[in-house]
Amino acid sequence: MRRAAVAVAGLLAVAAPALDAAGAGTRANDAIPLAAPVRNVDPLAGASALGLRKDRLLTSVVPGPVRNTEDLTVSVGPDGAPAAVEDVQQLVLHGSGAYIVRELG
Repeated sequence: MRRAAVAVAGLLAVAAPALDAAGAGTRANDAIPLAAPVRNVDPLAGASALGLRKDRLLTSVVPGPVRNTEDLTVSVGPDGAPAAVEDVQQLVLHGSGAYIVRELG
């Protein structure tokens, strides 16, 4: 029976394959279950105490809701440590009017 291991930021998550009715190992789902998203949290609250520049504390202004989707790919090296991380982000703005999107990496 094979197991897939993914290491992210020093944490190791091991996904074991599900067993079918006959007890044979099958992959029921290739996805890693994630915690529920956290909403309505200002990530910059209290950041001025960290000595960040004022221009790094500006937030986006949009005329309606924004849908944010991200695809995160982590390549794991032979020793199990993350070798590369790729993040592809897509923002979909809903509404019309003036907007300013500030995305800091």
